[in-house]
Amino acid sequence: MSRWLVWLGAALALVGCAGQDPLSETQRAFLTARGAPIVFTIALADQEVDPSGLVVSAPRRRVDVWMYGGASAQRLVFDNGYYVGAASLGAAVTARPLDVSPGDFTHGMSRAEIERVLGPPDRVETDRLGSRDLEVLRWDAPEVVSVSFVDGELTSVVAGLQVTP
Repeated sequence: MSRWLVWLGAALALVGCAGQDPLSETQRAFLTARGAPIVFTIALADQEVDPSGLVVSAPRRRVDVWMYGGASAQRLVFDNGYYVGAASLGAAVTARPLDVSPGDFTHGMSRAEIERVLGPPDRVETDRLGSRDLEVLRWDAPEVVSVSFVDGELTSVVAGLQVTP
């Protein structure tokens, strides 16, 4: 019986660890090959608008857009970890790669978990989004990062790009 419990505990620990990595193998390969992006955005959702205009539950979805600089600057897009494609930005872009990583963020993160990654925010902005509460946490240094919550749920991360109201 105790051997079975040890096996079950080890299996649950492995599943738990695998569930913690928000990046796909493909995304990790891009990070290994190209390093950290200079800008990234993450949009997280588990709802969508149906044809009648109602907001309905949907499978969890994560869309990442990463920008790499250099002489041939590119924008890469991933949908739920799958590589969708790349587009040239048509100009050289120079910037320092970010210290914060797209892998630092995942569905369901709380404000406290975000603050463990980034520290306390420099500013907090709140507003109403229809009938929902919007909260935007902003950091100005050492990285420029904005994190949005709608009704307490993480919905987006923008890093390396200042987005102001």
